Amino acid sequence: MKTTGLVVAIIAASLGGMEAVGKGEEKPAQKKPKAEKSDARPSTDAKAAGKDWEIPKDRKNFHIFVCLGQSNMAGGFKESHLYNDKGRYDPVTDPAPRVLAYRAGGWRPAAHPLVKHNKVSFSLPIPFAKKYLQLLGDPAVKVGLVASAYGGKQIGFFVKGNAMYPGNLARLKKSGTFKGVLWHQGESNTTGVGRYVSFKDNLLGIVRDIRSDLDMPALPFVTGQLTRMASNSIPQKDHFGSESCGTITRVLANIGDYIDQAAHVRSSNCGLCVEHTRHLADDEGKPTGKTMRMPNNTIHFNRSGLTTMGHRYARAILDYPSFKNNPVRLLAVPGRAINSSLVREVSDLSRDKLTFTGKELPGWLTVKPAGSVSGTPPAVGEYKGRLTVTDKSGWVDKSDLIVHVMAGAAPVFNADAFKRSPVIAGLKFSNGVRYGFHKTWSSELYEPNNDKLTFSKVDGPDWLTVSPDGVFSGIPALSDAGKTVTFKVKVADVDGSDTARYSMKVLGKETVWFDSFDYLPDIRSMQVDETFKLNAQSPRDVYFPGVSVHNTKREISDLFIGIAANGYKFRKGSLKSFCILVDGRRFGGKAGDCRFGFRQYGIGKNGHVIVSIYSVDFGKSPEAAVTVQREGKLYAVGAPVTARGGAKLRKLAEKNYKDTPKPGFQELGFEYGGRGDVLLVFSASIKPEDLDKITTVKLSRSQKRKEQRATGGVQRPAFKESGADLDDFSITRVRKR
Repeated sequence: MKTTGLVVAIIAASLGGMEAVGKGEEKPAQKKPKAEKSDARPSTDAKAAGKDWEIPKDRKNFHIFVCLGQSNMAGGFKESHLYNDKGRYDPVTDPAPRVLAYRAGGWRPAAHPLVKHNKVSFSLPIPFAKKYLQLLGDPAVKVGLVASAYGGKQIGFFVKGNAMYPGNLARLKKSGTFKGVLWHQGESNTTGVGRYVSFKDNLLGIVRDIRSDLDMPALPFVTGQLTRMASNSIPQKDHFGSESCGTITRVLANIGDYIDQAAHVRSSNCGLCVEHTRHLADDEGKPTGKTMRMPNNTIHFNRSGLTTMGHRYARAILDYPSFKNNPVRLLAVPGRAINSSLVREVSDLSRDKLTFTGKELPGWLTVKPAGSVSGTPPAVGEYKGRLTVTDKSGWVDKSDLIVHVMAGAAPVFNADAFKRSPVIAGLKFSNGVRYGFHKTWSSELYEPNNDKLTFSKVDGPDWLTVSPDGVFSGIPALSDAGKTVTFKVKVADVDGSDTARYSMKVLGKETVWFDSFDYLPDIRSMQVDETFKLNAQSPRDVYFPGVSVHNTKREISDLFIGIAANGYKFRKGSLKSFCILVDGRRFGGKAGDCRFGFRQYGIGKNGHVIVSIYSVDFGKSPEAAVTVQREGKLYAVGAPVTARGGAKLRKLAEKNYKDTPKPGFQELGFEYGGRGDVLLVFSASIKPEDLDKITTVKLSRSQKRKEQRATGGVQRPAFKESGADLDDFSITRVRKR
């Protein structure tokens, strides 16, 4: 996206320090395009403020940016717009020239605090806009900001249909030209196993929906690195935070690998909120003589840090190349040749041809202009150097380089034996070894050098194969129905090998559907609004919404779905539900008596957990749909389900498991009529009079975060009193008709 001189508008939407760079940083201003007639009208406030804040008549000169994120996008530290990083009263509250924000249905001069959230403070989008205008170099251009940002929000809040999604953007196109989306969110998705697994799919869905709403499939999208969470950190074995934080940061850093016109900016060397003394002033700015101790807060940027990040966002949106991390890290083994590329270490919006150079490198290491890195390290240690990247326009970025040379080590399984979900005799299945170099908490083996691994079957049934990349597949023999089969798998790399034994039960053909949630990626889920709307095009065998996944024993083979009624703080005593649409083709078009079964590990003593089973036939009408209520002020009842547009809905069975608190296997019979899908709805609620009986533990924000990281997001005691842990869902055919 090589820029033309235009007006930039940054919309701060109420809809829902700098590192050194090389020569050529400033892009020359280009000739202003001929103005086009526009029906855009400035707001009264913008007119009254002066010409600096009048919306240009030519909409091409008004650049609009959507700014989405958590507290660091909204403003990192409380009142940082009034006090500088050293704690002195130093307000920056004057409107930024030629920068507007969209608020309360109109354009207003943009000033700190831009976003009214839980910490009113200095905001990242304004330094972004000011730097953007400076680099653009065209005095005719103004910027409009639409910001939807609030501290602590998980990515689900930004999914279309939910509170933080920037709806109604298309109506602003008459005022200006949308130039990009800035994204700085992810911290709140690092605290639970169910939160980081679906982050990538949710983020890409948000990009897709915004681009679709604006009819701009190539709208630039730029992500920012979370505070000091590098995407190239060396993984730590059995460390939940290493995997959860690393998963989020790698999705953000590699956004350009998933979609076109996307880039990423790093946060290294950006100032953070550190402990200092704030010298307080009154409303008129006069010193009061009082002070306040400001604690360390490494999650949030300070004023200078937000300014630096804003400047980096501006360069990224204008197509400057940027190393994703500083330093760049490479892994190596003594005496073993390195064969790496630096191309994936750089983010560039338009994917220009890049040229690399290296300085102060160890004598054995070579960096070629195309980005290839080669050499053979002589011994264990850390070897350092400097890297420079230049794009075809001459824009430059620099980074340090560290080559971590470690002794070679063979892969090792974390246990001697592992279990897998049951398979069905006569039906093809696919599973595999769970491994990811960066997924050291959930992987079944550990290998520190990121070497290529090869898998093979040592023994086991003839119908089962193990591919070199660790995938198990085959069609279980009918003769094995009812048996538990075992097989041994070998993993090997250049440094050695290890083996482990796997086992899985083979179910008979009377089993129609089975799901045991024994591994995070196996749990297929969809983020939706408070009402599920299902139709003929809705995915089958997928859970609505993204359901909570818990792992109290810290064993990957022991995951289960948890559901709990809302209580204590939000919508006291309200209903909470999730559902799944089981594909009717599994029944083979045959009517008969069936049985739904599940294993429950304990139902809260005050919780009402209700299972409802429906048959759904959408027919051929495109309007046919079924809605399921996800939340609401309903007590001790199942979630309401309604049909519309010609869909046929029939309740087959329902039961409240309030009176079965002891762990065990539960069953619910129903009669399948031979046509349509089967809808399973799981509801949890609690009676108003039981609310006071729920045990609640009040923790500070830092205590909650510390506990969530330590436990993987396991629920507080209130969950155990108002919800249930469910596993091993199955539908079996009892008798055909």
